[in-house]
Amino acid sequence: LAFNQAIKNGLLQGPIVLSRDHHDVSGTDSPFRETSNISDGSAFCADMAVQNCIGDSFRGATWVALHNGGGVGWGEVMNGGFGLLLDGSEEAECRARQVLHWDVLNGVARRSWSGNNNAADVINQAMRDEPRLEVTVPHEVLDDFTPVVTKVLAAVRTLDRFGISDRAGAVIVSAALQDVGIVSESNVLKVVDKNKILRGRAKARTTLLSQVIKDYDHDQFGLYFDERKDMTLSMEDNR
Repeated sequence: LAFNQAIKNGLLQGPIVLSRDHHDVSGTDSPFRETSNISDGSAFCADMAVQNCIGDSFRGATWVALHNGGGVGWGEVMNGGFGLLLDGSEEAECRARQVLHWDVLNGVARRSWSGNNNAADVINQAMRDEPRLEVTVPHEVLDDFTPVVTKVLAAVRTLDRFGISDRAGAVIVSAALQDVGIVSESNVLKVVDKNKILRGRAKARTTLLSQVIKDYDHDQFGLYFDERKDMTLSMEDNR
């Protein structure tokens, strides 16, 4: 924008072109260089380069280009570049605002999806600054999420395999969860007694595990289970 204003004011004698080839992770899918530390599984796809390139074209880029192999070899990378002519006009200013906003924030969004906290802060601030910008924000996975799920599923499989009663099953589940400091056996048994679980083991286990998750006191974990509770009940009842 400053370049365009300088042309308009006569500080620069003529039009200039802003252009780029490889640009971090907005217009580049390069798993052995620019996207080598993208850890969300998208490092080996070419989707972002294409999306960024086409998005630049719709927002006013003078030209766009998809090219292959830059920096690391043919077949190893996809790049999406653009050129933007600035001539001091209001139209050029509008194009610059739209193209550069899209082009840069695509890379910031991708970094946030991959777990970069600084990028997450920036993309959230960008959405506050520009209400029309809507970016899907990542949901962090708890560090202890995997061992918790593993232990719960192992306990449930034990119930299935041996046909253990609800109360005994509660003891097994709680014992598995005590190792990760989630909930005590007494709390689990209170849930069993409170709900008078006599409606079949499938529904009992769902009620029990739902409460266990809530006791864990992590919103994301609780919501994850609650959203699937009805579906789980239906599937187990049908089985």
